[in-house]
Amino acid sequence: MPDTAGILRLESLQVHFPIQGGLFDRVLGRPAGAVRAVDRIDLNVGRGEIVALVGESGSGKTTVGRLITKLAQPTGGKLLFEGRDMTFVQDLSALRPYRHRVQMIFQDAYQALNPRHTVFDIVAEPLRSLRLVDNRTQLTDRVSEALASAGLNPPDDFFSRFPHELSGGQRQRVVIAGALAVKPELIVADEPVSMLDVSIRA
Repeated sequence: MPDTAGILRLESLQVHFPIQGGLFDRVLGRPAGAVRAVDRIDLNVGRGEIVALVGESGSGKTTVGRLITKLAQPTGGKLLFEGRDMTFVQDLSALRPYRHRVQMIFQDAYQALNPRHTVFDIVAEPLRSLRLVDNRTQLTDRVSEALASAGLNPPDDFFSRFPHELSGGQRQRVVIAGALAVKPELIVADEPVSMLDVSIRA
């Protein structure tokens, strides 16, 4: 059963991007406008709970995901993780354990994957940067486990391959494997199966 006390809580979280006025606006002293990408959203996610954020294209769903994973900064409101205020935390020493526990699966695998890195190095990167393994054997085991969990079998067949050598669905699975590799407590999934074959999306 989900823990309704909540692992994640958003309180009136917002992101407003300023709009630069034209020359006449500045001469006339007109106030600058703003795009309200995310406007005072409230959300509570319990441990073990699945929550879907539904909206039309451009409504701010991806921005909310980037806020939760600390890839974007809000302009107001609060982001609480297990009761701790993470809203404006930017210090690397505080973000490292947070990003171990909170991962994002990006919708666009083309942009999410470094074309110069092999599949092994892509999936291994968060394990290395978060210092979650002590040796090469542990690293290989964790990468293999993540690839298998994402449906890329046998895993070692994919180790030395580059993103351009994979199908769109396989690239998306590599993105999923990268998030699963660190065994996070919370996964923010931005349309994670959009590139997979229709017959296996369920």
